[in-house]
Amino acid sequence: KRAAQALQEAHDQLEQRVRERTAELTAANERLRREVAERKRAEDALRAKTEELRSSGEVLARLAEEQTTLLRHTRDFLYRHDRHGVFTYLSPAVESLTGYTVEEWKTHYTTYLTDNPLNEKVREYTEETLRTGRESPPYRVAIRHKQGHEVILEVNERPYFEDGEVAGIIGVARDITDRVRAEEDLKRAKEAAEAANRAKTAFLANVSHEIRTPLTAMLAAAELFAANADPVQRERYADPILTNGRHLLNLIDDLLDLSQAESGRLDIVIRSCSLPELVGDVLSVVSPLHRRPSVELSVRYETPVPAWIRTDPTRLKQAVINLLANALKFTREGIVQLRIRVDRDAEEPRLRIVVRDSGPGIDPRDRERIFQAFVKGDAERTSTPPALSGGVGLGLPLTRWIAGQLGGDITVDSKPGAGSTFTLRVRTGPLDHAEWVRPEDVCLEPKLPTSLGLPSARYQGRVLLADDFDDTRRLIEEALTSMGVEVVPAADGEEAVRHALRESFDLILMDLRMPRVDGMEATRRLRKQGCLVPIIALTASTTADDEDRIREAGFDGLWRKPIELSELVSRIGDYLRDAPSGAQGRSSIEDRISPDARGRLASIRREFALSLPARVDALREAWKAGRRDRVREILHQLIGSSGIHGFPAVSEEAARIQARVKRNGLDAVESLRTLERLAAEAAESQRQPPSSSSPPTPA
Repeated sequence: KRAAQALQEAHDQLEQRVRERTAELTAANERLRREVAERKRAEDALRAKTEELRSSGEVLARLAEEQTTLLRHTRDFLYRHDRHGVFTYLSPAVESLTGYTVEEWKTHYTTYLTDNPLNEKVREYTEETLRTGRESPPYRVAIRHKQGHEVILEVNERPYFEDGEVAGIIGVARDITDRVRAEEDLKRAKEAAEAANRAKTAFLANVSHEIRTPLTAMLAAAELFAANADPVQRERYADPILTNGRHLLNLIDDLLDLSQAESGRLDIVIRSCSLPELVGDVLSVVSPLHRRPSVELSVRYETPVPAWIRTDPTRLKQAVINLLANALKFTREGIVQLRIRVDRDAEEPRLRIVVRDSGPGIDPRDRERIFQAFVKGDAERTSTPPALSGGVGLGLPLTRWIAGQLGGDITVDSKPGAGSTFTLRVRTGPLDHAEWVRPEDVCLEPKLPTSLGLPSARYQGRVLLADDFDDTRRLIEEALTSMGVEVVPAADGEEAVRHALRESFDLILMDLRMPRVDGMEATRRLRKQGCLVPIIALTASTTADDEDRIREAGFDGLWRKPIELSELVSRIGDYLRDAPSGAQGRSSIEDRISPDARGRLASIRREFALSLPARVDALREAWKAGRRDRVREILHQLIGSSGIHGFPAVSEEAARIQARVKRNGLDAVESLRTLERLAAEAAESQRQPPSSSSPPTPA
């Protein structure tokens, strides 16, 4: 029994060990299974990674091959160099661009630079990029190609960094030789065109002078013939010469003005001017063109207008005259209207001038073309008679240019058979403190060039008049004498000082530019000698420095040239005593000035006007000879005397030329054709009998 029990215990222990061993084997087997599974997964992952790496290598190889192909075929070459300028990479394109191999370029780069000025700052650009760590602006380098010719490269560089520090430069260079050559060719072509344009302008100016001189003589002869011919001979022989000769003069003027405008040499001088007077000047020019009784010329101010505006009066008058002259030329019957208004509601006030006619009108296809130089509307489209379609198509292009220069524009509204309306808009300048003139207060009579326009008062007193220009002295002396003033003339400053210290005067008028002793020195001497008589400077100076010097010299006032005779006499009256009331009265100017005095004044004015073309010829000769002092002397005389004699346009143009000479010397005087035209017109106005055409009708 004990043996059986011991056997059973041994059996149980054996089974227990078997179970424990089985459990151990099962656990070991599970571990082994997991290890095998892990290993298999690792092997799979390794195979996948190997495949991925193989694929990536192929991609990288393809990318490297593509990059190499791109770098081999691109026209730009890339490079990299360190801080010391040692190239660490050069793309293959360097050889195709420069002819040198990569190795040659690395070792001999600096010897390939030419002596082109482009290379002077190459080192500065590179050093600046290395110092600041910023990308440089594109710059150009000139390289000597291996075959000997020069290659221009445009270079763009930026820094690259290692450990936060600038390690070197990466750059790309592009061949721009052809572009540079094209730019140089374009520049040479532009310079050649500008030289040709200057030559053209000079040629036209010379041709103008050569044509004007004989043409002026022809017109003068025709006018003398017309003045003494019977009506039939005048109409048959003289009128065609005068009409066509003046037409030719206008064509020459327009051609030269347009040439100057295109080259940017037609001056615009903005200054204050009287708007009513400007319109009156326009009417005085266009009224003689109003020859058809079947055409009514009317003028209307549609709004109150400022008494003064800031513009270029010469150019504005030119533009309006062009429009009115065209309207009168193309209108055979009906109306030509001039309308003036000021648009004050706009952000910037504008003067609006409208010229409307009932002429043949303009075809829609021609409305823009007519503003192009040498282009005219098609006469067949508008049924314009050939006799009315003259001209060469310069007036409207000039008018548009002037409008633009005066801060405005010009538009046209027209229909064939229904007439045309041209609207010119220009800036007026500030109007905050303007004096406004009502439409009913504006005089619409054209200004007569022969009018004396002297004030109604008579004076007592003595005036010392110092001026080296005989014509000016004679005219002022005659005008003041006719008003009851005693005038003592002096031809220079030394003579003026002598008279002023020996005699008694109420006023001294002193021109600044005179021979021997000028007006400045003469005034200083008089003040030093204790002379207390008011001294007025007559000058064309406009600078503040000159004004200060004039006052420091001892002058009591400054009157700017040009100044009209009527204004001069009126200002002089402020320094003189009124004549006794019995001598003054309220008679008309004809009653106050004796016939002899009127005749002398008219004769002096006529002599001066007839001398103007010769004076301008003398100016041209002095200009051609390079005699600057003589040029300034003649301009000084024209500025002062023309305004006083009643020819302000001549004075203004002379002042314009004088300003250019003062700024830029004689080279700035490219043409005197405007001055020549104005001088010729002034002379012709004194040769012609008074016009019989009627003034425009107020609308």
